Amino acid sequence: MSITVERLPDEPILIAVFNGDITVEEIRDMYHHSAALIANEHRTFYRISDLRTSTNMGDFGTMIKQISAAAAELSASTVEDRIEVTLVGKSGWISTGRDFFAKRGMSLAVFEDMETALESVRFRIANEKKNVSEDIS
Repeated sequence: MSITVERLPDEPILIAVFNGDITVEEIRDMYHHSAALIANEHRTFYRISDLRTSTNMGDFGTMIKQISAAAAELSASTVEDRIEVTLVGKSGWISTGRDFFAKRGMSLAVFEDMETALESVRFRIANEKKNVSEDIS
């Protein structure tokens, strides 16, 4: 298993790409890398976690348990206030993921491809900037 996390230049967007089996350790690594990339910036960041090439994504319940275990002990996790999470994954668990998070009061965007996920995140960023500009006026 490997994970890479990068920050897109000039954007508050992080891209985390998982390959192989996802374990609690890889999720912890993602949180650590994310925290390092956002440092002490006090604004909203958007992390897109690309799970399409992971090999154990057939079991959505197992993935959620691993995310919960890692998030319980680390900042920059799914529950970190500064980070809005978007998932990119296989179509078989897209609706399962949305339903799972909705039942827990979390609005989590889940897409089948990176292009749509990026478009969604950039749309949210543009609307956030628009709303801030209107509040200032």
